[in-house]
Amino acid sequence: MNKIHRFQLDKLLRANAAANMRQSGMEVRERVLEREEYIKRLKDKLLEEAREAVEASSQEHSVEELADVIEAIRAMALIYNMDLADILKLAEEKRVEKGGYEAGIYGEYVEVSEDHPRFQHYNSQPEKYPEIK
Repeated sequence: MNKIHRFQLDKLLRANAAANMRQSGMEVRERVLEREEYIKRLKDKLLEEAREAVEASSQEHSVEELADVIEAIRAMALIYNMDLADILKLAEEKRVEKGGYEAGIYGEYVEVSEDHPRFQHYNSQPEKYPEIK
């Protein structure tokens, strides 16, 4: 008889994942999360899927991972009582107003005077926008 090995999952599972694992002959321990932990784990899942989308090495793999990102976003919308269609509408409005990312424009730095309305935005977030001296 083969030795049984236990591996830690420590992540949010899709609704059918545990049943599919059992059907394939594996054992899995799972639990239903309370709201606050669910929100935390859902955010972790979104970051995990986004990382996997970034690291995907083929178009096929990218499509799979982007679909997982969308599922995590859909679940987050549900937990916050938002409609995914409303989120997509806002995304389109922002794209029309500010443009999209398809042009590949990359900002290296911005120079802004202390009396400019956006100065506080950059100055108050040094971890995100470190000042170049």
